[in-house]
Amino acid sequence: MNNVYDIARSGMAAATQRLTVSAGNVANINTSAPVERVGDEPDDVYRPRRVEQAPAAGGGVQTSVRLQDPPLIYGPDGTSAAGLRAYPNVDPVREAVDQMVAVSSYKANASVLAAQSKIDETLLDLKS
Repeated sequence: MNNVYDIARSGMAAATQRLTVSAGNVANINTSAPVERVGDEPDDVYRPRRVEQAPAAGGGVQTSVRLQDPPLIYGPDGTSAAGLRAYPNVDPVREAVDQMVAVSSYKANASVLAAQSKIDETLLDLKS
């Protein structure tokens, strides 16, 4: 039998992970670096991440963090030899939606924990 508490906690942990990754993406949205040659990807530009969520074997969810594909986008830059500047491929609208979904998911799983706790309390009252 799957433990409701463990399943809800895994959902809350996944929501926390999604919110943390999205906040990191937003915090680094303005990092950039000049590209010296076409095709170069500078190491000092933040590469945004995505959280992938999948069902866990015993119930609940598990997450993994991966680089977004493509991680960088390029725009004009008048200061570099190649005339290009690399930016992280972060869409602020998508990040806002991801953050809202993460908060809603966390709240839903917290409600499940509260409901299960109330059920357990009622069962204990019936037994006494």
